[in-house]
Amino acid sequence: MVIVAITLITLFQPSLAYKILVYNPQIGHSHVSFMNQIADTLAEAGHDVLVYLPAINKDVNNTDTKLARTLIRPLDFPSEFHKNRSRYWNQRENSIVDIWKLFLRFGLPLRQLCKRQLADQNLLKKLRNEKFDVAIGETMDRCFYLLVRALDIPVHLSAFATPILEGNIIPFGIPNPPSYVPGNSYVDRKYLQPFHLQMGIKKERNLFHRLFTRCITWLSDEMTYAERIINFSFYMFMKLMFYKSLSFYEAIALENLNKKVDLRSRINFWVRAYMKKFCHHFGTFTIPEEAKRETMAQTAFVFVNNVEFIEFPRPITSKVLYIGGIGVEEPNPLPKELKRLMDGLENGAVLVSFGTLARSSEMPKGVKNAVLEAFRVLKNVTFLWKYEDDGNDTLNLQNVIAKKWYPQSDLLGHPNLKGFLSHCGLNSVMESTHRGVPIVCVPLFADQGRNSKMVEKRKVGVMLNKELISGKMLINALERILYDTNIRKSAKRLASLLEKRPFSPKKMVTKYVEFAAEFGQTDHLSLASEKLNFFQLYSLDIIIPFSLIFLLFLYLAFCIFLFTKFWSDRLRMTFPNNCILKKKWNWEQSVTLQTEMIQKSEQQSPLIQVAGRKREYGRHCAAILHPIANGCRPFAQRCGT
Repeated sequence: MVIVAITLITLFQPSLAYKILVYNPQIGHSHVSFMNQIADTLAEAGHDVLVYLPAINKDVNNTDTKLARTLIRPLDFPSEFHKNRSRYWNQRENSIVDIWKLFLRFGLPLRQLCKRQLADQNLLKKLRNEKFDVAIGETMDRCFYLLVRALDIPVHLSAFATPILEGNIIPFGIPNPPSYVPGNSYVDRKYLQPFHLQMGIKKERNLFHRLFTRCITWLSDEMTYAERIINFSFYMFMKLMFYKSLSFYEAIALENLNKKVDLRSRINFWVRAYMKKFCHHFGTFTIPEEAKRETMAQTAFVFVNNVEFIEFPRPITSKVLYIGGIGVEEPNPLPKELKRLMDGLENGAVLVSFGTLARSSEMPKGVKNAVLEAFRVLKNVTFLWKYEDDGNDTLNLQNVIAKKWYPQSDLLGHPNLKGFLSHCGLNSVMESTHRGVPIVCVPLFADQGRNSKMVEKRKVGVMLNKELISGKMLINALERILYDTNIRKSAKRLASLLEKRPFSPKKMVTKYVEFAAEFGQTDHLSLASEKLNFFQLYSLDIIIPFSLIFLLFLYLAFCIFLFTKFWSDRLRMTFPNNCILKKKWNWEQSVTLQTEMIQKSEQQSPLIQVAGRKREYGRHCAAILHPIANGCRPFAQRCGT
């Protein structure tokens, strides 16, 4: 009976499955790999999953999935994604200027791809005939949200293959206080030196130098005053870029779908002013007359390729789900030759890999010399270097084994792999932290610097600046991850913590996608902050008026004080003989004087007491009551003297 029941459940399982579209543009290997893992997880749960991969980067070839179906749209226009890979080593990709250039260089191909997809009626018809129940797409390409509208898919979920980026979280209503949530801003001392020369101030003594030249490369959640200024400025800049990119996609939707799609949840007046002022040369920028609830904000849930135990502590909403490590599985057996090598190492090995976009063969000479110097000094350690070219400079080093490819995730799971020299892409960070391997991070661009700061904060690695790196610095960093017991203990503890999380990433993906498919959009989880402007969100519309009222009250009180003091001095000058103006009112003195007068009168005869009482009372009146004319005499006479 048990076998029959299991068979029936298996037979009827497809009737409970959902049809799911995973939009996976080939932006980079790590992005494609993350989205493919989500697709395979859902396919493993019994759902009918189609991974749609529009080609945009010729260097990305990891398009295969284990279980899900795939649909590849070939590249039919020239793309900038695969050109000049050496820029990742040579350029400062996280300065504001370089990020703007990167936005233009990568944004133009993405928008061109979007136009071609939405204009491809055969493609749209083929996808529409699938009748998907749910769609999942990465936020890096906004065209996903237009495709959802074009295909009339009722429910969609968003995914971050990167950490939560400040520019992409705006429509989801996720709070991002720049005072303690670091962005991907990059601070370089070399950029600040020309300012001192132009200002004609010695940089050793001026305040500008003391504030800003202490800023290190990427930022952590504990920032100095100068770092908070830079982080806030960068956050505002990323918001401007985000709104500008949405305007491009809104124009594409209006042109190709004949629909007015508002991707923005709220448009602040300062954003409108800045966009009209600075972005006029990119074409017409139109603001919708009514900012309605937009497509991006209607996402049911947001998957993030990170772990709350690694990410900087930050506020999130109930829509945000951390699924970092979804692609980290039990390590597969290593190839025989590699396994034999790893098993025979007495002092362990260090894996050296800088990802797929930045090649080790294209390293700048200074960085390569530092790496080779570290290899030569640490002779007792074996270095496994992923080096893409056949001809390299490591042939004469016996402790270096250079190959074009290594099974990174499986190799990190070997007990003799003691350390990892990496660019700290997010997938590499997830793999190394789940395996308990300490890292030396040399970030190159994008989110890698922020990832390195996360590693450094959790005390499971060391971060080095690619522009300041030297052989001595690299040797010291490698020795720390190899021999520092605190770093190694922290790495093992973090790996144990990640392994024993209450809910696995795969289970979270499966359950929440099924929940969204059954119940639709999760508007009851959306924060009301999506509908508030900048002043309302931070209660500035309350703080500013009340502050002004308080300042006005202080101003009036100060004016009254000055007025009374001025006229008091004028009266003393006008009536110099006025005893009241000469002498301040003193209630204690008046009471004492009256008491003495009564006691004195009691000791005298009745007639003398009456006369004396009149005289004392007159003097007392003259001393304490307000005079009418000049001085105290007329008023004293009126009192009976």
